[in-house]
Amino acid sequence: GRGSIHELIKGLLKYFEKETSEIFIHHITLMFTQLKQNDKDKIRIKDACIQLVTAITAKNSTSAFGAVEINQFINVIEFFNSYVLPEISSSNSPILIASALKFTTIFRNQLIDVIGPNILVTCSICLKNENEVVHSYAANLIEKYLLIKNPDKTQKISKDILKSFSAQLIFELLSNIEKDEVEENDYVIKAIFRISKILQSDMLAHVEICLEKLKQVLYRICRNPRKPIFNHYLFETFACLIRYITEFEPSTSSSFEAILFESFQFILSNDIGDFIPYTIQIISLLLKMRPDPIPDFYLNLLPSFMNSKMYDRAGNVPALSELLRVYVYRLPNEIVKTNQFNGLMGVFQFLNSKKSYDHFGAQLLCDIFNYIPPENILSSLSVIFHILLLRLQNLTSVKFEQNLCLIFLTLCAKFGGNIFVETLEKIQTGLSSNVINHIIVKKMAQATTKQDKLVSIVGCTKLICDTPLMLSIQMNREVWPLLIREMIRLNSIDSGGDEPRDKETNLPEIINGITGEAGMTFNKLICASIEFPNPYNNITSHFFAENLCRFSKRNQGLVESLMRQKLDEAVFVGINRLLENFDLILE
Repeated sequence: GRGSIHELIKGLLKYFEKETSEIFIHHITLMFTQLKQNDKDKIRIKDACIQLVTAITAKNSTSAFGAVEINQFINVIEFFNSYVLPEISSSNSPILIASALKFTTIFRNQLIDVIGPNILVTCSICLKNENEVVHSYAANLIEKYLLIKNPDKTQKISKDILKSFSAQLIFELLSNIEKDEVEENDYVIKAIFRISKILQSDMLAHVEICLEKLKQVLYRICRNPRKPIFNHYLFETFACLIRYITEFEPSTSSSFEAILFESFQFILSNDIGDFIPYTIQIISLLLKMRPDPIPDFYLNLLPSFMNSKMYDRAGNVPALSELLRVYVYRLPNEIVKTNQFNGLMGVFQFLNSKKSYDHFGAQLLCDIFNYIPPENILSSLSVIFHILLLRLQNLTSVKFEQNLCLIFLTLCAKFGGNIFVETLEKIQTGLSSNVINHIIVKKMAQATTKQDKLVSIVGCTKLICDTPLMLSIQMNREVWPLLIREMIRLNSIDSGGDEPRDKETNLPEIINGITGEAGMTFNKLICASIEFPNPYNNITSHFFAENLCRFSKRNQGLVESLMRQKLDEAVFVGINRLLENFDLILE
């Protein structure tokens, strides 16, 4: 077979590159000469030549990047211009067109400066071909071609260039996706997604036809969702269109809802497990992006997203927890007014009880602290603490303790340290110093993201500088200096910036591994992943330094006295260095 021949050629090239190249070039030249005398075998001979040149030229290639190392003795550009491009442009043979498209895809990085964006026009013509292999290769070339980057990581085919070809490409791709014989073509949906991703808000001109066609496809595959890669890219395309178009023109949210919500309700009511996690992510994105006022139907849907049966499938849980966080962010007052706060707390309690889900529970609870009206939080705080401490006692883990530290510091950042200490002391005398010492002191400096670090800075600063109960309770006075030590450690660690959520350069390769039982796997939609705003985005270590100096001024001599009892000289050096950065001194 061809695979064995390719392996043999690779072996020969490894040890005899020049000699092997010369022999094959000689034979390929002879084969093209034969074409003049043997016209009836021209398809077979031309195809064999293209395959041979591919084999001897691509020394190392990957699906993601094409040929990354080529044979220095083969002129790829000359062969392409002489023998490959004419077949793509004018051949009547599906075999030759497919071979030529495959060759162009493999050597796209070497050919892009020669063929330029006009290859997209050629591909759009190939998409008209009735042969499924041909239009699959054409769609694959479009998608791979649009992934090529310049050395500075910008798009080789820019948004402005693609715009001039987009109408024709989108029309032909959507025409292909409708054909019964190729329903669920992975290459076609990937190409549609890639065009949408590059054009972003400029897809507004095509969004109506795209949504209508893709919605029909969605209904069709609901009967038998058998191709997970196709399914993922279909929903990724929905997310892409929603995200970038509503970002540009917020009023289009209502149009997306009108077109898509009927399909989503169909998926939810018919319990189509493969698509429920995707549907929840899209609803989450729509709610996140939607301008005020938010329609009532979102609030009416909330009870169904808190139904315990929805959490029986592991694949639903990450999407549901993210969606509830969006509800808390966008509709905090409405949740309370419609008596749905208790249901929300029930979901938190479930998530918190499971080792595999407790980080989702922590994220949800931190958002509840930040956005739900304070009176509801404070009246429930004792119950929340009992739930957290019971889990800590019965089923702790390194991850849970780290999340618990963040929960406590988020509470302190929002409501101040006194509420935190007072609630713990009501549960058991001396409990606050125990929790501070074993959770906050041990885990705070391990904050892994910029957002967690900022929350920790604010929360711990308030615990140190604005919490009278830290000084009036003797055991808390013992741990108070340790908090300062950990703040110095936290400020000395460069957590860097959080990785951007829209990180999808390698998306095609990641998604190719999708497998799993319906509803049991969760695959994140990259375009639906938008960070929540950070309420402490403008905070720096200056916040701690300034508040420590104010506290020291109010409590003359106390700060240094307490620190001298517990801290070594290295911590004092760190404190002085931090204060010097902002021209501050302890009084």
